[in-house]
Amino acid sequence: MAERGQQKLNQEATTLDLEEQLKRRVDEETVARILLAIATPPNRREEANPGDLSGNFDFWFDGGAARTITGWTEYEFEDGARDKAWRSWFVS
Repeated sequence: MAERGQQKLNQEATTLDLEEQLKRRVDEETVARILLAIATPPNRREEANPGDLSGNFDFWFDGGAARTITGWTEYEFEDGARDKAWRSWFVS
């Protein structure tokens, strides 16, 4: 009996976790915008313009900025989104 009750609690916790994950997920348009900005940063520049994000960045672009770390680039966007783009060292 106790085992069945624990199974029900585990199932409810999993359902709640899934519901919370769905609420917090990033919509497809935002994902597409971020991927496009990483692939081809719009109006990339080496110095910040007035109104750009402030911080220790290596380059800025319309809607965000980025810093290059050995092996990856960290992107920050005006809407608070963040992402890392990993570089591949393999040549085919």
